Amino acid sequence: MAISPANSFVKEIALPAGADEHDLYAALQVNGKELISYVPVKLQKEAMPSPVVTPPAPAEIKTNEELYLTGLRLSSFTLLTATLILIGKRR
Repeated sequence: MAISPANSFVKEIALPAGADEHDLYAALQVNGKELISYVPVKLQKEAMPSPVVTPPAPAEIKTNEELYLTGLRLSSFTLLTATLILIGKRR
């Protein structure tokens, strides 16, 4: 069997009624050696994270490290906003 990114192996199979896809295990073996395998992951529902809280004023931040990290976090939003503005102007 010759597989590559350009020549992938695809096979569709019908599952019996009531089969749970999370109980499946698929593997591709050549000469008894497993080349690749796949087991579906069952995702767990997670609670939404709490919304971002506006940081305190710089004078209220106690350490230089906290001040630096707060500025770094805020700059990521500024960069994202600037990027979105540039993308919007190109449209």
